[in-house]
Amino acid sequence: MFAAGLAVALVVLFVRTHDPGRGRGTEGTLRGDLDRAEARILEESARSAQHDAAILARVAALEAAVSSLPESPARTAVAEALAALAEDLRTLGESVRGDLEAAELRIATLERRLDEAASLLPPPGAAGSAAAAEDEEAVWLNLAHDADPLRRFSALERLGRARSDRSVRVSIEALRDPSRLVVWQALRNLGNFAERPAARDVAELLDHAEVDVRNAAWESLVRMGAPESGFRASEKAEMRREPAARLKAWAAEQ
Repeated sequence: MFAAGLAVALVVLFVRTHDPGRGRGTEGTLRGDLDRAEARILEESARSAQHDAAILARVAALEAAVSSLPESPARTAVAEALAALAEDLRTLGESVRGDLEAAELRIATLERRLDEAASLLPPPGAAGSAAAAEDEEAVWLNLAHDADPLRRFSALERLGRARSDRSVRVSIEALRDPSRLVVWQALRNLGNFAERPAARDVAELLDHAEVDVRNAAWESLVRMGAPESGFRASEKAEMRREPAARLKAWAAEQ
Protein backbone atom coordinates (compact mmCIF):
# COMPACT_ATOMS: atom_id res chain seq x y z
CA MET A 1 0.00 0.00 0.00
CA PHE A 2 2.84 2.35 0.86
CA ALA A 3 4.56 1.55 -2.44
CA ALA A 4 1.41 2.36 -4.41
CA GLY A 5 1.00 5.64 -2.55
CA LEU A 6 4.62 6.55 -3.16
CA ALA A 7 4.24 5.75 -6.85
CA VAL A 8 1.26 8.06 -7.19
CA ALA A 9 3.04 10.80 -5.26
CA LEU A 10 6.06 10.49 -7.52
CA VAL A 11 3.96 10.90 -10.65
CA VAL A 12 2.38 14.01 -9.24
CA LEU A 13 5.75 15.27 -7.99
CA PHE A 14 7.18 14.84 -11.45
CA VAL A 15 4.31 16.79 -12.99
CA ARG A 16 4.52 19.56 -10.37
CA THR A 17 8.28 20.03 -10.62
CA HIS A 18 8.76 19.40 -14.35
CA ASP A 19 5.51 20.58 -15.96
CA PRO A 20 5.74 24.33 -16.76
CA GLY A 21 2.06 24.58 -17.67
CA ARG A 22 0.09 24.91 -20.86
CA GLY A 23 1.87 26.73 -23.68
CA ARG A 24 5.28 26.64 -21.98
CA GLY A 25 6.47 23.09 -22.69
CA THR A 26 9.95 22.56 -24.11
CA GLU A 27 10.75 20.19 -26.95
CA GLY A 28 10.96 16.54 -25.94
CA THR A 29 8.66 16.83 -22.92
CA LEU A 30 5.11 15.58 -22.57
CA ARG A 31 3.77 19.11 -22.12
CA GLY A 32 5.79 20.33 -25.10
CA ASP A 33 4.38 17.53 -27.27
CA LEU A 34 0.85 18.42 -26.23
CA ASP A 35 1.44 22.12 -26.93
CA ARG A 36 2.81 21.44 -30.42
CA ALA A 37 0.08 18.91 -31.22
CA GLU A 38 -2.59 21.39 -30.23
CA ALA A 39 -0.98 24.10 -32.37
CA ARG A 40 -0.83 21.75 -35.36
CA ILE A 41 -4.49 20.83 -34.95
CA LEU A 42 -5.52 24.48 -34.88
CA GLU A 43 -3.42 25.19 -37.99
CA GLU A 44 -4.83 22.17 -39.84
CA SER A 45 -8.37 23.11 -38.85
CA ALA A 46 -7.96 26.63 -40.23
CA ARG A 47 -6.25 25.37 -43.38
CA SER A 48 -8.97 22.76 -43.92
CA ALA A 49 -11.74 25.35 -43.59
CA GLN A 50 -10.02 27.68 -46.09
CA HIS A 51 -9.39 24.83 -48.52
CA ASP A 52 -12.99 23.62 -48.33
CA ALA A 53 -14.33 27.13 -48.91
CA ALA A 54 -12.09 27.64 -51.95
CA ILE A 55 -13.09 24.35 -53.56
CA LEU A 56 -16.79 24.85 -52.91
CA ALA A 57 -16.54 28.36 -54.40
CA ARG A 58 -15.03 26.90 -57.58
CA VAL A 59 -17.78 24.28 -57.76
CA ALA A 60 -20.42 27.01 -57.30
CA ALA A 61 -18.82 28.99 -60.15
CA LEU A 62 -18.97 25.92 -62.39
CA GLU A 63 -22.59 25.34 -61.44
CA ALA A 64 -23.39 28.94 -62.38
CA ALA A 65 -21.60 28.54 -65.71
CA VAL A 66 -23.47 25.31 -66.48
CA SER A 67 -26.83 26.90 -65.60
CA SER A 68 -26.26 29.53 -68.31
CA LEU A 69 -25.98 26.88 -71.02
CA PRO A 70 -28.96 25.97 -73.21
CA GLU A 71 -31.20 23.20 -71.95
CA SER A 72 -29.90 19.79 -73.06
CA PRO A 73 -29.34 16.28 -71.66
CA ALA A 74 -25.61 17.05 -71.44
CA ARG A 75 -26.24 20.16 -69.34
CA THR A 76 -28.52 18.18 -67.00
CA ALA A 77 -25.91 15.43 -66.57
CA VAL A 78 -23.10 17.90 -65.84
CA ALA A 79 -25.26 19.84 -63.35
CA GLU A 80 -26.15 16.64 -61.51
CA ALA A 81 -22.50 15.58 -61.40
CA LEU A 82 -21.47 18.97 -59.99
CA ALA A 83 -24.20 18.83 -57.35
CA ALA A 84 -23.04 15.35 -56.30
CA LEU A 85 -19.41 16.54 -56.19
CA ALA A 86 -20.34 19.51 -54.00
CA GLU A 87 -22.18 17.22 -51.58
CA ASP A 88 -19.22 14.82 -51.44
CA LEU A 89 -16.87 17.71 -50.70
CA ARG A 90 -19.11 18.96 -47.89
CA THR A 91 -19.25 15.47 -46.40
CA LEU A 92 -15.47 15.10 -46.64
CA GLY A 93 -14.94 18.49 -45.01
CA GLU A 94 -17.24 17.57 -42.14
CA SER A 95 -15.38 14.27 -41.66
CA VAL A 96 -11.98 15.99 -41.55
CA ARG A 97 -13.24 18.60 -39.11
CA GLY A 98 -14.72 15.83 -36.97
CA ASP A 99 -11.35 14.04 -36.83
CA LEU A 100 -9.57 17.27 -35.88
CA GLU A 101 -12.13 18.01 -33.17
CA ALA A 102 -11.75 14.48 -31.78
CA ALA A 103 -7.95 14.89 -31.66
CA GLU A 104 -8.31 18.26 -29.95
CA LEU A 105 -10.64 16.69 -27.39
CA ARG A 106 -8.10 13.94 -26.62
CA ILE A 107 -5.36 16.54 -26.11
CA ALA A 108 -7.62 18.62 -23.87
CA THR A 109 -8.35 15.50 -21.81
CA LEU A 110 -4.64 14.78 -21.38
CA GLU A 111 -3.96 18.38 -20.38
CA ARG A 112 -6.77 18.29 -17.82
CA ARG A 113 -5.39 15.06 -16.34
CA LEU A 114 -1.94 16.68 -16.04
CA ASP A 115 -3.38 19.75 -14.35
CA GLU A 116 -5.42 17.59 -11.95
CA ALA A 117 -2.33 15.59 -11.03
CA ALA A 118 -0.31 18.74 -10.39
CA SER A 119 -2.98 20.11 -8.05
CA LEU A 120 -2.81 17.08 -5.73
CA LEU A 121 0.73 17.51 -4.46
CA PRO A 122 1.98 19.96 -1.85
CA PRO A 123 4.74 22.35 -2.94
CA PRO A 124 8.23 20.93 -3.67
CA GLY A 125 10.27 20.48 -0.52
CA ALA A 126 7.40 19.05 1.51
CA ALA A 127 7.71 15.74 3.34
CA GLY A 128 8.37 12.82 1.01
CA SER A 129 10.43 14.71 -1.55
CA ALA A 130 13.68 13.08 -0.37
CA ALA A 131 12.15 9.60 -0.53
CA ALA A 132 10.92 10.31 -4.05
CA ALA A 133 14.51 10.69 -5.26
CA GLU A 134 15.47 7.11 -4.28
CA ASP A 135 15.64 4.64 -7.14
CA GLU A 136 13.51 6.79 -9.39
CA GLU A 137 13.80 4.46 -12.36
CA ALA A 138 12.36 1.57 -10.37
CA VAL A 139 9.29 3.64 -9.56
CA TRP A 140 8.73 4.58 -13.20
CA LEU A 141 9.20 0.95 -14.22
CA ASN A 142 6.47 0.02 -11.77
CA LEU A 143 4.17 2.74 -13.07
CA ALA A 144 4.73 1.50 -16.63
CA HIS A 145 2.42 -1.39 -15.65
CA ASP A 146 -0.22 0.76 -13.93
CA ALA A 147 -3.90 0.19 -14.75
CA ASP A 148 -4.23 3.82 -15.91
CA PRO A 149 -2.98 4.21 -19.51
CA LEU A 150 -2.06 7.86 -18.91
CA ARG A 151 0.24 6.81 -16.05
CA ARG A 152 1.77 4.11 -18.24
CA PHE A 153 2.32 6.72 -20.94
CA SER A 154 3.85 9.19 -18.47
CA ALA A 155 6.15 6.49 -17.08
CA LEU A 156 7.36 5.52 -20.55
CA GLU A 157 7.90 9.18 -21.44
CA ARG A 158 10.14 9.53 -18.38
CA LEU A 159 11.95 6.23 -19.01
CA GLY A 160 12.61 7.29 -22.59
CA ARG A 161 14.94 10.06 -21.46
CA ALA A 162 17.82 7.72 -20.65
CA ARG A 163 18.54 4.27 -22.02
CA SER A 164 19.00 1.37 -19.63
CA ASP A 165 18.42 -2.35 -20.01
CA ARG A 166 15.27 -2.00 -17.93
CA SER A 167 13.89 0.96 -19.88
CA VAL A 168 14.48 -0.93 -23.14
CA ARG A 169 12.75 -4.04 -21.81
CA VAL A 170 9.66 -2.20 -20.58
CA SER A 171 9.45 -0.24 -23.85
CA ILE A 172 9.47 -3.47 -25.87
CA GLU A 173 6.79 -4.92 -23.60
CA ALA A 174 4.68 -1.78 -24.10
CA LEU A 175 4.54 -2.38 -27.86
CA ARG A 176 1.71 -4.81 -27.07
CA ASP A 177 -0.15 -2.37 -24.81
CA PRO A 178 -3.88 -1.92 -25.58
CA SER A 179 -3.48 1.87 -25.43
CA ARG A 180 -2.43 3.44 -28.73
CA LEU A 181 -0.84 6.32 -26.83
CA VAL A 182 1.35 3.96 -24.80
CA VAL A 183 2.43 2.06 -27.93
CA TRP A 184 3.31 5.37 -29.62
CA GLN A 185 5.56 6.40 -26.72
CA ALA A 186 7.20 2.96 -26.58
CA LEU A 187 8.06 3.26 -30.28
CA ARG A 188 9.44 6.73 -29.69
CA ASN A 189 11.65 5.42 -26.86
CA LEU A 190 13.09 2.59 -28.94
CA GLY A 191 13.80 5.00 -31.78
CA ASN A 192 15.53 7.44 -29.44
CA PHE A 193 17.60 4.54 -28.09
CA ALA A 194 18.36 3.38 -31.68
CA GLU A 195 17.61 -0.07 -30.30
CA ARG A 196 18.27 -2.29 -33.34
CA PRO A 197 17.60 -5.61 -31.55
CA ALA A 198 14.00 -4.39 -31.15
CA ALA A 199 13.65 -3.62 -34.86
CA ARG A 200 11.70 -6.80 -35.64
CA ASP A 201 9.08 -6.02 -32.97
CA VAL A 202 8.86 -2.40 -34.11
CA ALA A 203 8.47 -3.36 -37.77
CA GLU A 204 5.37 -5.42 -36.99
CA LEU A 205 3.60 -2.17 -36.09
CA LEU A 206 4.00 -0.83 -39.62
CA ASP A 207 0.65 -2.58 -40.21
CA HIS A 208 -1.10 -1.03 -37.20
CA ALA A 209 -4.65 0.22 -37.74
CA GLU A 210 -3.78 3.76 -36.58
CA VAL A 211 -1.75 6.02 -38.84
CA ASP A 212 0.10 7.76 -35.98
CA VAL A 213 1.34 4.41 -34.66
CA ARG A 214 2.43 3.31 -38.16
CA ASN A 215 4.31 6.58 -38.58
CA ALA A 216 5.97 6.24 -35.16
CA ALA A 217 7.10 2.71 -36.08
CA TRP A 218 8.59 3.97 -39.35
CA GLU A 219 10.36 6.89 -37.61
CA SER A 220 11.73 4.50 -34.99
CA LEU A 221 13.18 2.20 -37.67
CA VAL A 222 14.74 5.15 -39.48
CA ARG A 223 16.47 6.22 -36.28
CA MET A 224 17.79 2.68 -35.95
CA GLY A 225 19.37 3.04 -39.38
CA ALA A 226 16.76 1.52 -41.68
CA PRO A 227 17.27 2.37 -45.38
CA GLU A 228 14.90 4.47 -47.48
CA SER A 229 11.97 2.27 -48.41
CA GLY A 230 9.31 4.62 -49.74
CA PHE A 231 7.04 3.82 -46.79
CA ARG A 232 4.35 6.43 -46.12
CA ALA A 233 2.14 5.77 -43.11
CA SER A 234 -0.83 7.71 -44.49
CA GLU A 235 -1.07 5.82 -47.79
CA LYS A 236 -3.56 3.05 -48.45
CA ALA A 237 -2.72 -0.48 -47.32
CA GLU A 238 -1.90 -1.77 -50.80
CA MET A 239 0.54 1.11 -51.33
CA ARG A 240 2.26 0.43 -47.98
CA ARG A 241 2.61 -3.32 -48.46
CA GLU A 242 5.86 -3.52 -50.44
CA PRO A 243 7.72 -0.71 -48.58
CA ALA A 244 6.70 -2.31 -45.27
CA ALA A 245 7.97 -5.68 -46.47
CA ARG A 246 11.37 -4.13 -47.27
CA LEU A 247 11.57 -2.59 -43.81
CA LYS A 248 10.57 -5.87 -42.17
CA ALA A 249 13.25 -7.72 -44.12
CA TRP A 250 15.85 -5.21 -42.91
CA ALA A 251 14.57 -5.50 -39.33
CA ALA A 252 14.79 -9.29 -39.42
CA GLU A 253 18.53 -9.02 -40.05
CA GLN A 254 19.27 -6.83 -37.02
